[in-house]
Parts: sequence; structure tokens; C-alpha cells
Amino acid sequence: MIRPFNGIQTIGAASQPVFGTTMNGAGAMATDQHTLLTNPASQDSQTVLPVASTVGFRKGDRVLVGPKANFVYQGALDQGFIFSINPGVSITVQGLTIAHASGEYVVMDEDVAQVEIRGVANTAIIYIGNASTVAAADPSVFDVIDAQVTASQPTYWHYPPVVGAGATYKTSEYWVAGTATDKFVARISVP
Repeated sequence: MIRPFNGIQTIGAASQPVFGTTMNGAGAMATDQHTLLTNPASQDSQTVLPVASTVGFRKGDRVLVGPKANFVYQGALDQGFIFSINPGVSITVQGLTIAHASGEYVVMDEDVAQVEIRGVANTAIIYIGNASTVAAADPSVFDVIDAQVTASQPTYWHYPPVVGAGATYKTSEYWVAGTATDKFVARISVP
């Protein structure tokens, strides 16, 4: 199944996740009403996360939540599953164990069979890396999308190493950086 994520995205002034969004307020965490704990072994600890965009996320998606610095090669991140979505406003995640603040990232963490990232209107190179530090000289860069100089659009495709093999890539490992206001579109093919 081909699944788009967040339509045409605009590159900001800094690196950003391809399959994620930022929180625009502090998360409201509910505790287990019987134990007052928030660990996953408790009953349905749910956290409402106000986000900049809900487009592309679906109920049941696994997500990672944390500050940008923790997305360097998948550092210490809180994880949970999307329980519900209030379109354009918030995502309710079940299973988070710590409080989260405004400015943190909510990034989809699903296995994928194929990823496509296409430059839509990019005047310069778009760098693709597997860490939040992605930039021109960063070691996390594993591919680039060249500047669009003609009507044809350069595209980055990522396939699993062996046709028919299980998916080995996570959506949380795709970060981009480039010239602010350049645009791209991303989609995945899920196993």
C-alpha cells in the first residue's frame, strides 16, 4: 500500500523529520486511575500531544517522541502508539512514560518497504540523512536530491536490499535539510 505523508512539505531553517511534526504545546499526560503510574504496564496511560500537523499520521502508528537532540542515531526516545487523532489539533498517544514539552518532535516509527522523497520546488540540494543532525557535511547523510533545474523532478527512492525481504528501514530514520522554503513530497510503501 502506498501511503503519502503530510502532502507538500516546506523545508525550514533547520533539519526536520520527513515523517514527523513538532509539538506546539506541552503534552497532557493522564495516569492510571488505580495506580497513578504512567508506565506501559499500567492501564492505558495516554498523553494528548498538541502538534503543528496531524496530516499523514494514522491511528495505531508507532511514534517516537522527544527533543531533536535525541534523534541523533536513535538516542533515548519515548515511544507509544497513536490512540486517536483530533485533526489539525492533537494526537493522543498511548504508552508514553515521561512528560513532553513544546518544541519536541513526534515522529512516525514504522517499518517500511520503500520510501520516496521527491523534490517539488528545490533551488538547492536537499540532504537526506538518518539523524537529526543532517546537513551538508554531516556523516548521517546517505543521499541527496539535486537542485531542480528542469521540469523533471529528481527523486530519491529507497528499496529494501533484497527484493521480497522484510522491511528493515524505519520512517524515524529519514531527516532532511536544505534551503529554507524549498519543497518536497514524501510517501512510503508499507509491507
